[in-house]
Amino acid sequence: ALHLSFTPSLLTHTVVQLAAGALAAATHQGLREPASVAPGLVAKCQAECLGTFVLVITVVLNVGQAVPVAVLSIAPVLVSMIYALGDVSGAQLNPAVSAALVAAGKMSVEDAVAYAGAQVVGGVLAGAFGASLVAVPAVAVAPGYSWSGVAVAEGVFTALLCFTVLSVACTAAASERLNDFFALAIGFCVVVGGTAIGGITGGALNPAVALGLDAGSLVRGGGAGYSIIYALVELGAGAAAASAFLATRPAEASKVA
Repeated sequence: ALHLSFTPSLLTHTVVQLAAGALAAATHQGLREPASVAPGLVAKCQAECLGTFVLVITVVLNVGQAVPVAVLSIAPVLVSMIYALGDVSGAQLNPAVSAALVAAGKMSVEDAVAYAGAQVVGGVLAGAFGASLVAVPAVAVAPGYSWSGVAVAEGVFTALLCFTVLSVACTAAASERLNDFFALAIGFCVVVGGTAIGGITGGALNPAVALGLDAGSLVRGGGAGYSIIYALVELGAGAAAASAFLATRPAEASKVA
């Protein structure tokens, strides 16, 4: 005879998963206005906060467990969040990307500040929540590397990420050609950058990630790392990416002028 047993652990998992499904449905409905109404700034910021939280908690859990190939988890979750939230806010999920959009004339300063605030809140909350599950290291430079090397490493690959976002998601021609695939191009920038410089700087490529890691470290009783310095480098890289974008696309530069 077949005997079924339900342990407390199984029941707990089932209840939590059902509750998560209900929360996901409620969040989906809450972020989306009626089809005839464009999302407002509040809904956009909520989407940015949520998407950044999911991205950063994935980073924190991977780093906290020292997962060998973390980028194979982090890049796909970024792709997923872009597809899930792109129609609400554009799913920038990165203050450096928002800075790049402002510098390229694709976003107002006011909206970018609101987006960046939401992204940082999502990142810090993710770091604090992740700290309840794993030990979160502070942002640090690998031994043997100078600050100039860190600036080059984080700057180059953050700029690559921002330049790719501008190129595949922020021009009418690219949007028509790459509508279904642009998130993959953006996600692969994380694979490239995380693999290339992960052993040097950690490959944050995102101020919200850096601040989230330091927040998690502080919650666990550790010290704060160099997240502020990383954030400044990454924001500067976003502005540099915008300059490269405008230099390679004269038509876009004329719109800004």
